[in-house]
Amino acid sequence: MTVVGIDLATKTGLARLNGGKLVGTGKVTIGKTDPDLDVGTIAAFCAGADLVVIESVFCGVNVKTAIDLAVLRGRLVQELDRARVKWVLCAPSTWRKTSIKPAPKLKRKELKRLATAFVATTFGVDVSEDEADAVCLALWGETQSSLSTCSI
Repeated sequence: MTVVGIDLATKTGLARLNGGKLVGTGKVTIGKTDPDLDVGTIAAFCAGADLVVIESVFCGVNVKTAIDLAVLRGRLVQELDRARVKWVLCAPSTWRKTSIKPAPKLKRKELKRLATAFVATTFGVDVSEDEADAVCLALWGETQSSLSTCSI
């Protein structure tokens, strides 16, 4: 089973697992180019996946970023539906339980460090924080046997 994890943020992390093996990672900096190119790059990374796991967007204090990410997610989901690729949203608190298993009330920086260390230990590779989150999202997707996927 091929699962793609997407940590959708201004620096979007991408990861692809196939049968539990990490076969690819990548990063896309959102807003540096045409938004259609961002969507196209991410959709191309997802091509051929059995499942795409997208992290739920956190709405912080920057309203413009939240809106931009919501629009990007909508466009991405539209492309996945067009390609008939199954996708699901996953909250950070959900995927973290199956990988890094953090103690309660940890700060964002420590959670990112734990995810990066987890990927280094589990897969033997050094990746960025965003890619590490994406790897953990994909791993969560692989462990779900009765996942209810989405489409719009």
